Amino acid sequence: MAEVTNYTSSKSNYSWTGIRTLNQMWSLFRVTEPIVVNRIDIVWGGYDKPTDGRHFIAKINQDGTLGGLVVRSGIIKVPQGRAWRTASVPDTYLEPGDYAVGFIGNYLGRRIASTWNGRWQNLIYAGYTQSLNGNLKGQIWQRNGVIPCRLQYQPAGRIAVNVNGSYRKGQAFVNVNGSWRRAKAVWVNVNGSWRRSR
Repeated sequence: MAEVTNYTSSKSNYSWTGIRTLNQMWSLFRVTEPIVVNRIDIVWGGYDKPTDGRHFIAKINQDGTLGGLVVRSGIIKVPQGRAWRTASVPDTYLEPGDYAVGFIGNYLGRRIASTWNGRWQNLIYAGYTQSLNGNLKGQIWQRNGVIPCRLQYQPAGRIAVNVNGSYRKGQAFVNVNGSWRRAKAVWVNVNGSWRRSR
């Protein structure tokens, strides 16, 4: 298993939100190679008392608004205070590109989120909704930070090829109607059952 991380430090800053306000937050996450994600970790928690919520990945527009939901977790119980919160998601293929990674908290609770603010060009966006919406238009919540998050994943479409007696790893491509595209996955038959190459 590998891990893609934007920023894991949560010491720099924090902010908290009240009831029925800014319960959905996200920041930019750049994926550089095809991957299959199965877990999203984010630093956040309940404010004054436990709460609950979901983690999500969405497409992100150039202005930072959400362009459509990609995957969301089930509801997770979140204790009071900031800490790494883990949420499993179904295996989800992500092609290289920019995504919004964030969380939606129960709108009837209050929450506290960590921020990492070492780079001025990064932004945290936030919005208010009573249900997870992959097309929510958010507002800039903090201009120089990101929500600490990490994706647990496996490379997608990777294979090892024997070249002159030594194995080299690389990305598999498939020719579709005359143009080459990255393979999302490679399957290998092992003792009569198909397994995805890792």
